[in-house]
Amino acid sequence: MIRYILIASYTFSIVLLLLIGISNAEIAISPAFIDIRLDKGRPAGSFMITNVGDKEERYRIKAIHFTFLKDGGVREIPPDEHSIAQWIKFNPEEFSVSPKTKRTIRFVILPQGNLPSGEYWAAMELESLNTSEAIGKDAAGRELKIEVIPTILVPIFGQSGDVIYDGSVKEIIVNQNEKAAGIDATVINNGDGRILITGEYEITDESDKVVEKGSLGKSYILPGSDRKFSVTKEITMPEGNYKINIRFNGPQLKKAISNESRFIWKSSL
Repeated sequence: MIRYILIASYTFSIVLLLLIGISNAEIAISPAFIDIRLDKGRPAGSFMITNVGDKEERYRIKAIHFTFLKDGGVREIPPDEHSIAQWIKFNPEEFSVSPKTKRTIRFVILPQGNLPSGEYWAAMELESLNTSEAIGKDAAGRELKIEVIPTILVPIFGQSGDVIYDGSVKEIIVNQNEKAAGIDATVINNGDGRILITGEYEITDESDKVVEKGSLGKSYILPGSDRKFSVTKEITMPEGNYKINIRFNGPQLKKAISNESRFIWKSSL
């Protein structure tokens, strides 16, 4: 059995675009993620599932906990101190939606006790009941029949109390390969709320003249996690000593996250 797990984790855009070409499912989900206060009233909400395809779609729903990996991937994990998966109730938990129609899925979150300040999260997992089969071969050349189950994750984030958003650049590495430079910057989330950051780098020579600059991309980092940003850039600059400045900005941050490192660039290896 193979499970295709899809998630609108980086841009939180509609997952429909991700589905096309990966599975036979053709649905759109709105909103693509939820942000909700856990300490004001009874946290609840709804999703709208739209079947834009030409056949009936059937799904089973449950709440799961997840984390983002250092390279940006997504992994389901057991509930921990940040999980709200165990408190989420969906209605309905199993449903079908006819072609060109919509279905509302409601949820309520029932936290147990007073939550410490911070951010909590889970995901609504939609497991398709319209499975398909694929044929493959194992290492010995034997033919295998594999059941494929498309799965979609839609994040639900909740905040309690005053949330601290903070991070730092803990490592910068510049590797030279021929005329290209591989730039790696690892950022750790030091706060108790998720941060959305966009990175950029700037290389200066010994006279502080900027000789190269560019983007390191954009990503979420969950509390207690780190994220490695990497880019490979073809660089043509004289041999010598240089400094690289790394800078990340984000809407939750009061000031940019930055750090710098020095390196020696050789004309040839």
